[in-house]
Amino acid sequence: MLNVKVIVARALQLEKLQRSMNANIEIAMNKSDLAKWLISALIFVVALGLNYYFSKIPLPVRMIAWIIIFSGILGLAAWTRQGGLALEFLGEAKIELRKVVWPSTQETIQTTGLIILMVIIFGLVMWVFDGLLLYLIGLLTG
Repeated sequence: MLNVKVIVARALQLEKLQRSMNANIEIAMNKSDLAKWLISALIFVVALGLNYYFSKIPLPVRMIAWIIIFSGILGLAAWTRQGGLALEFLGEAKIELRKVVWPSTQETIQTTGLIILMVIIFGLVMWVFDGLLLYLIGLLTG
């Protein structure tokens, strides 16, 4: 009986220790993620300042620089926990997109034609309704 109590007590202590270690790892990961987010924000702010400082440089050159800088910021953000979750989500979305049954060209053309026809009909109805209301308001206001 005593051995079972000791084993249960030690198992509970081990579980508590594991939870504590997991919490410490989570805190360390959060500090690492926080540092990455702060570095990303700092890079963005510095790039913004440099963009204003070098405003005489042609816009296309600055846009290329922004694309490179933003790619670097996104790459750094992808290494964070949230970035990993976002990449995982995008991967799952890509898998789901492969499962979609896309309409044929014929179905797309027919549906588009029907929508255009309905928009024209609705526009005409609204035009007639607007003219009728305008006529009635004209009669009321004399």
